[in-house]
Order: sequence, then structure tokens, then C-alpha cells
Amino acid sequence: MLKRKEYLLLAIATLAMGALAISNQSFWIDEGTAALKAIQPTAGSWWEALRTEEHSNLQLLPHLFYLWGWEKIFGPSEISLRAANVPLLFIGLAGVLWALRNRPRLQLWFCLLALVNAFTWYYTSEARPYIFLFAASCLALGALIRFVDEPEQSLRSRPWFALFCLGTFMVSAISMIAVPFAISWLLSGLLLIGFSNSLPLVRRNMLTALLFCAAMILLAAYYLWTVSLGARASGIATTHLSNLFFVVYEQLGLAGLGPGRSELRLAGVRALQPYGIWLGLGLLASTWLSWEALRSIPHGWWRSRRAAAFMVATIVPLVVVLCAGRFAHVRILGRHLTPLFPIVLFVLALGMQRLQQKKSPISSIALVVIPLIFLASALQVRFAARHARDDYRGAASLAARALEQGGTIWWAADESTGEYYGVPLSKSRSGSGAIPLMTPAAVDIERELEPKMIVLSKPDIYDASAAITQYARAHGYATRHVLQSFLILQKPGPP
Repeated sequence: MLKRKEYLLLAIATLAMGALAISNQSFWIDEGTAALKAIQPTAGSWWEALRTEEHSNLQLLPHLFYLWGWEKIFGPSEISLRAANVPLLFIGLAGVLWALRNRPRLQLWFCLLALVNAFTWYYTSEARPYIFLFAASCLALGALIRFVDEPEQSLRSRPWFALFCLGTFMVSAISMIAVPFAISWLLSGLLLIGFSNSLPLVRRNMLTALLFCAAMILLAAYYLWTVSLGARASGIATTHLSNLFFVVYEQLGLAGLGPGRSELRLAGVRALQPYGIWLGLGLLASTWLSWEALRSIPHGWWRSRRAAAFMVATIVPLVVVLCAGRFAHVRILGRHLTPLFPIVLFVLALGMQRLQQKKSPISSIALVVIPLIFLASALQVRFAARHARDDYRGAASLAARALEQGGTIWWAADESTGEYYGVPLSKSRSGSGAIPLMTPAAVDIERELEPKMIVLSKPDIYDASAAITQYARAHGYATRHVLQSFLILQKPGPP
């Protein structure tokens, strides 16, 4: 049985990890759109800003509302809004402690690996819904683990049923892309419990079951409404087989050992080559743990109902989401598959537990070295310059200084993040101000007022037709400043 000291130690460890992981770096595109909603003064203005945007942010309602409430207490700074993830991370890990209360070694390794994983560090330091989604996934999957360990007690427990329903609903509500996971986990639960036990379970928990069904129906209606408005994920890229590699690369916690995201965007797999030694160590550690976890599975388990439930909970939603990304021309990344992350951690923790049981000199060394490799990756993703986020704050500062002198600038970057950092965006195309541009055609760009400064971020998004780049070259603009994911272009002369 868990004692309070386990939760206290977990709280201290989570706070310590948050203090190290969370940075005051500039918000990047997605964070800036969330932050702009968080600083709205009232719930009404928050909803109006969200509704009129008609963006996929409409499908992230629980997190954006949580962030709005958090900002009213702790303020709008980068550190403040990112720190909103820390209590959510603790809740998710506490759910795992509860689920694995009969397996103390597995508890230890799961929580330790979660707290030294670069995936956890990166998204704890991001004002986005992924740690929220991780926490909800831990609750839903924790309930399933609890049933596997104590089936009879779980079937009699009203709190167990309520927790499973709550976790599954929250996974669905936090992000529409996570709905296939929630549905698969419901099917997985049905496989584990069995149809004959499911009906009596629902009858004993009729009120909870009715509330859950009503909430899911309302959520489905809400998602259909957002889709009718045109809310969808960005279609700037699509999903290929290589995306699966990068999902594994990120969720194993290897991202900190490799190149920055900007390098990966530009060079793809080739960007990994200079980091081969460190990535090789990380891949070796992950492969070793996965192999040990596989060897720990009892003989005949793959022919059991539990194996079928595991496949339904993992492979089915993974295939559905990847196929949806492919046919909807949406690029699926590691963060979009966050509900899989607790399962990845569980497999790695099983490997650590088996190494601990061996009690050999090599396994004893591995128990120390492997977490240190993961920690090195996490520290790199936090402190290495190559992993810094897009510098919207710096770009906005340069734009503001240029605008103080009068004239026009072109802002070929995210509008919401620019607005959060105080860039006065002008939609009138006349007079002074910052004119927002996103992949303009060459014929259209010639009609714009000549800018004294061009702020260009991620040309594959904001200048895919190369019209801005060609205009700058033809009219004598040169790079005056290089910031993370930004080029600041001006004509030669006094700044």
C-alpha cells in the first residue's frame, strides 16, 4: 500500500525536474497562439478569440481554458505559463504510482525514466497540451493496469470505474487527434473485463456510465461543429513512413542527443550523422531495455486475452492516426502520439526491472549508466543552443525598434505570437505598421508598400513560393540579424 511519503517524494522530484526543464526562452508559434488566448481578460473574450480564429485550437479546449485560468493567478510570462505543466505531470505520475502499487520496482523505474526523458523535459517547458494529455493517458492506462493486477477488486470499486472513465474522456477532450486512442482503450478494457462482467459493472456504476456517455456524445457534437468551421491541423506537410522513425526517436528520449528541430526540418535524416556516437549509445540503451522487457514476458502470454488487449491499445490507434495523417495531409509527430508515451515508458521500465533482477556486474552498471544517458539527452534538449525555440521575442523587439522610426515592415511569421510580443500588425496595407505575410504570390507582393525591414521565419511555411526571398534579393536587401528560426533583412545602411 502506498504511503504519503511516496507521493511527497514524487512531488519533490517533479518540482525539481520542472525547475530544471522550464526555460524563459521565447514562445514559438503554437505556444504564442495559446499564450494570446491565456491573456484574454475574461472568459467571454477568451472564447471569442478562440471562436473567431476558427483554428484547430478549438479542438484543444480543456488545456486552453486551464491555461487561461492559470494565467489569472500566476501571470503571463513564459516561465509562468509553462509551469502550468508541473502539477499535471505530478497527477499523471501519481496515477501510475497508484496503478503499480503492488510493483514497487516498476513504480520506481517508470517515474525515474519519465523524469529524465527528453520528451518529458521538452514538453514540460512548452505551453501546449501534451503534458496534460500525458497525465490523462496515465490515468486511463493506469486503471487498465490496476485491473490486470487486481481484477476482482477493480470490478467492485466505484472509484476505479470513475477513474477509467475520467481518464478516457479527458484523453478525448484534450485533443481530437487522441480520440482513436481513447476508443481503442475502451475496446481494450472490454477485452480485459469480458462482456459478461462489463454489463454488471455498468449497472453498478450506472450514474457514472450515463455521465460518461453523455459527455462523449456532447464532445463528438462539439468536434463535428469545429470541423464544420474548418478547424483542422496544419496542412503544410504530410505523413510519410519516416515520420514513424522520428516518433520513436522522440518518445524514446533521444531527441536531445541529436540535432535541433530546425536542422531536422531542413536536412531530415542527414542531420543525424554528426551526432552518431551519442545517438548510437541512446539507441543501444533503448534497444537493450526493450529486449529485456520482451524477455520478461511469460511464455504463452502472446496467446492470451491480455496480449490482444495490449495490441488493441497500441497498434490499432497508432495505425489509425498515421493513416489519417497520411490521407489528410497532416504531418504526425511524436507529440501528436503522446498517449503512446506512457506505454513506451512502461516497456522501458520493465527492461530496467529485469536488469535489476539479474544482479550481475554488467546489469548493475547499466542500471546507473542508462538513466544517465537519458538524463544527458534531457539536459541537452534544455540547455544546448541547437534546441532553442524560435526567437519570436527577439524578432518582435527588432521589429518594434524599426517601427518606432516610421515606415513599414513585413512580418512573414506567425501573427498570434507576434501579437503576444507586441508587434502592431496592420491588415490595411497602408501607412506604417507590420504587414503580416504568409506565402504570398510574386504578383501580390509587388503591390505591398516597400518595407524598411523584412522579418522572415521558416521559409517553408511563410515563403513557400519564395516570393519574399526573390523580392529581397532583387531590391538589395541583406541579412542584418540571424535569430533562431528568423532572418531579419534590411537594405544596407544605418540600422
